[in-house]
Amino acid sequence: FALKKFKDFIQALVYGTGQYKNNALIVASNQWSGLICVVGGILIWGPLGGVMGLFLNEVLQLILVLRLVKESVRIKFSARVIQPIKKYSNLFFVQISETAVATFDQLLLIGFFGIRSFGFYSVAITFAWIFEAISEIINNAFYPQIMIAANKNISKGLNILQLGITCYFILVLAAIPPVIFLVSLLIKYYLTSYSVVLSIFIVVLVLGISRGLMALLKKGYIAADKERSFILLTSFSLVGVFLLVAIMIIFQLSLEGFITSLVIINVLQLLMFYSFLFSRKNDLFTTNLLIYLSLSIGLIFVQVYQDWIVELANLHVALITASYYFCLGVVIYLFRDVWSALIPSSFRTVTE
Repeated sequence: FALKKFKDFIQALVYGTGQYKNNALIVASNQWSGLICVVGGILIWGPLGGVMGLFLNEVLQLILVLRLVKESVRIKFSARVIQPIKKYSNLFFVQISETAVATFDQLLLIGFFGIRSFGFYSVAITFAWIFEAISEIINNAFYPQIMIAANKNISKGLNILQLGITCYFILVLAAIPPVIFLVSLLIKYYLTSYSVVLSIFIVVLVLGISRGLMALLKKGYIAADKERSFILLTSFSLVGVFLLVAIMIIFQLSLEGFITSLVIINVLQLLMFYSFLFSRKNDLFTTNLLIYLSLSIGLIFVQVYQDWIVELANLHVALITASYYFCLGVVIYLFRDVWSALIPSSFRTVTE
């Protein structure tokens, strides 16, 4: 853990100084090296080998980032070292407030339903992580452009972010059908002891999509110098946690009811963060808003009527899926003017 955090700080230096090629190399190397070391360790020595594989991977990654940065290690004790911390306090509180809100749902789940139900929720949220990973791809691609543009004109930076959010939603829309299909098969035929997860995992996907969107919005608040607004909104969103507790006590919700209520409150919170950041004059403001709402409502509908959908014939499922992708293609085509207008402007901003 210590090696990883030290490596993360150095990687932040690489990213912050515009060495995006080296940053991409570090990210890709970490993923592949981690996979090889951990899987190899487990196959050779069992669970303990997996732990040793993690350790070996962190050592190798630390050596890699040190070679890329080529900074000499200097130890210096001075009061001036900690003085700049005040300058970055808003960013610290942004991370802390986001972590606090993201943790409350887990504490409530354990408190009301116990560790077993929390385990089922953890399995479901693991599948939802796919959409957070998609968000990370968009963040890595667009964030440098957003910051460069925002340094000159905040509105231009936020316009590029809106384009990034649209790209994120298109990738999510394309990924949802195969994710639901493959995860359902995985649970039904392989993870049979986790069959309870089938009753919640589709609606939990909304949480994964929302967390991915929040990661993009957080970068927008930072680019627009609205960290304090982000912290205040995060504090205010804790009201939703108390509302969820009240609903639990009054209605004695089941696990499925609890998670559905959690998702609905989470969606309302995301709408608040989204509306406070962007101007309604932006070309993609309403489009992204409607896509997010349609996604959330659609997945909740699919989860509620899952039993009815399962009974459909294979031909009907194929027709529905084909229609879904056809509609997605039509939406992309209808907004072709927006794409042609925004994409060149974002890259012109970067080159300028």
